[in-house]
Amino acid sequence: GGLAGEHGEAVMQRPVPFVSRVVVEDYKSIAGYEVRLSPLTVLAGPDGSGKSKLLDALAFLARALETTPSTAIEERGGLPGILRRVPTPADSFSAGSEATLLSAGRAVTGRYGFEVRAW
Repeated sequence: GGLAGEHGEAVMQRPVPFVSRVVVEDYKSIAGYEVRLSPLTVLAGPDGSGKSKLLDALAFLARALETTPSTAIEERGGLPGILRRVPTPADSFSAGSEATLLSAGRAVTGRYGFEVRAW
């Protein structure tokens, strides 16, 4: 159903997209990570299992979309602040996401991602 506006008129609800998948490789302490998300996802696990890194990767991707990947990288201390260092240092990282929009019983998916290599 629809919502009622201030004066009782029908107001259309806009479908809201949600991030349905995140993939990161060699990002900070994450060697490789792929997680599928639903409109409501609960992150649970012991300390050090990657919950905060996943949230940071989502924030990084959001900032890269909002500005540019270069700006998002610089705001995190440049490549040295992002590239995985252990067990062996990485010379590149990749990040990507899928967003799904549910509208009129259909799911529409869009993808965004990139790879950055150190020179």
